[in-house]
Amino acid sequence: METELTCAFCEQPATTRDHVPPKSLFKTSPPDNLITVPACFSCNNEASNDDQWFRNYLVSDDRIKNHPEAKELNNALARSLQRPQGVGLQEYMDRNLKRFSLITESGLFYGEGTALENDFKREGRILTRIMKGLYYHELKKHHPTHNINSVYSSNKTFSPDKKVREERQNVILDLINDLKNEPIKKIGNDVFSYKWGVAKDNPDASFWVLVFFHAIPFSVISIPP
Repeated sequence: METELTCAFCEQPATTRDHVPPKSLFKTSPPDNLITVPACFSCNNEASNDDQWFRNYLVSDDRIKNHPEAKELNNALARSLQRPQGVGLQEYMDRNLKRFSLITESGLFYGEGTALENDFKREGRILTRIMKGLYYHELKKHHPTHNINSVYSSNKTFSPDKKVREERQNVILDLINDLKNEPIKKIGNDVFSYKWGVAKDNPDASFWVLVFFHAIPFSVISIPP
């Protein structure tokens, strides 16, 4: 029975199931292959505000403006901002929507875009949660509670210091290279895809490449202390 399972995130008794990634990223009905994992009510309920923030953060990014589902989500967001209860969200968007430079992997500038200013702490919490859900789904066990988790995003990777930028990019490129023979797993209309692998010399160490809307990549590295 479901109540006999334990939460994929905190290992307390599970009374519900949570979607990985959040189902709010899909404008239409959730796809048939959307992953669900057992969750307790507290973990499931407490993630709802983070899920909403993450959706708005992603769809505000110009890099995905041509993705069909992102367009629908952006249109829905625009309609919600017109409602009286959307005033607070509109004020938040006005304060935090920023312009940023579009940089190629080789460090070349090729234009400007807009996106919500990032909250790296919140972003890290959300992506770590997604990684833990995927870990439970793929390995059929809970993620090691003692591990140190590091999140790398395309925005956070960029630095005006060329040496720092190259070092950060090399870390991600090395991980991607290690995963080159692993299949890409896709959910929905390229709304979410991922690759993952476990370190050959340490079964508790894992690394994950997560891509949203075929354009916004993140890497999560999880290693024992």
